[in-house]
Amino acid sequence: MDQKALARSSPFGSDEIRLMQMLVVLFSCLSPGSPLREILEYALALPNQALLSQITPVSDTSLNGLKTWLEGLWVHQEISPDAQKIVTWQRNIANVWPVVRDLKEIERRLGFQLCVVPYHIPPQEETAHTALP
Repeated sequence: MDQKALARSSPFGSDEIRLMQMLVVLFSCLSPGSPLREILEYALALPNQALLSQITPVSDTSLNGLKTWLEGLWVHQEISPDAQKIVTWQRNIANVWPVVRDLKEIERRLGFQLCVVPYHIPPQEETAHTALP
C-alpha cells in the first residue's frame, strides 16, 4: 500500500499525526543534561500498564482540577519505587523551575505553546475504544 492510500485508510486525522511529530521535535530539542529530559526519561522508564490502569479522563482542566487529577495518579499507598522517584523529583522546586525554563525556551523557538485542551469524544466513538498495548 502506498503512503497516500495508507493515509486515507487511517482512522486518525492530520492533527494526531502532527501532534506526534511535534512531540518528536520537542523531545529532540532537549539537551542531554536538560532537567526536562531527565524527568521524561524517568517517566519513560516506568511500566506503562501500572499507570494506564489508574487513569480516568480529566473532568476539570482548570489548574486546580489538573492538580487534583495528577495527585490522584501519583499519591496513593502502593506507588512503585520508580514512580516515587518521579514524585520526589517533582516536589523539589529546584528541579521544577529549570524544567519550566527549558520548556518555555523550546516553545519560544518552536513558535507555539503546549496546552491542555479538553478532549470531547464524539458519540459514535464512545463505544469504540481501542486498547493501548
